[in-house]
Amino acid sequence: MPASMNPKPFSLLTAEQCAARRGLTVTEWHAAVEAGDEQPPLFTTGPRPQWADWQVARRNPKTPRRKPRKKAPADHGLWTLGRCARHTRLAPGTFRQYVADGTAPAPTARDGRTPLWNPDDVRAYADARRIKTKQPAPPEPDTPLWTAQQCADHHDVPLDAWHAAVAHGDAPHPVDTTRQNAPLWSAMAVRHTTVE
Repeated sequence: MPASMNPKPFSLLTAEQCAARRGLTVTEWHAAVEAGDEQPPLFTTGPRPQWADWQVARRNPKTPRRKPRKKAPADHGLWTLGRCARHTRLAPGTFRQYVADGTAPAPTARDGRTPLWNPDDVRAYADARRIKTKQPAPPEPDTPLWTAQQCADHHDVPLDAWHAAVAHGDAPHPVDTTRQNAPLWSAMAVRHTTVE
């Protein structure tokens, strides 16, 4: 018999292994076999039936998949990696690396496998980093941001007068920028400022 005609070797799988490949419990696997949604075992001799690996190599569309468990979001007041990265204006991978290096604060808790940080620790780290790099403070979450024109309109002054007040330190500095690098101010800080 030519080598090209030799059948490919295959492995035998137990019901537990078949169920694991399909993402099912053993009971769900046996139910699918009994319903005809999965192939019957190749070998039934011995104490346990066995299937060939090629019988369960591809997903059978008739076999129901186990639905992933959804956890209810916990309102714990702690921040996730993404939130910490946004607040510190770092990429998530960079923030994670700084945590590993001991530069950034370590997580204070975990929700399953998700690390969580105390917001006060992250704010203190971000403030210290900002002072060191001379960056403006980011706005608090859910704080509306205003353009220079909106700030000038709020104070009933011309746009040039608003920019002059910012330059002289009579008005707050911008806390963020748009994608076009236009400065943005915290609406709360602008409201508490008097510009004439």
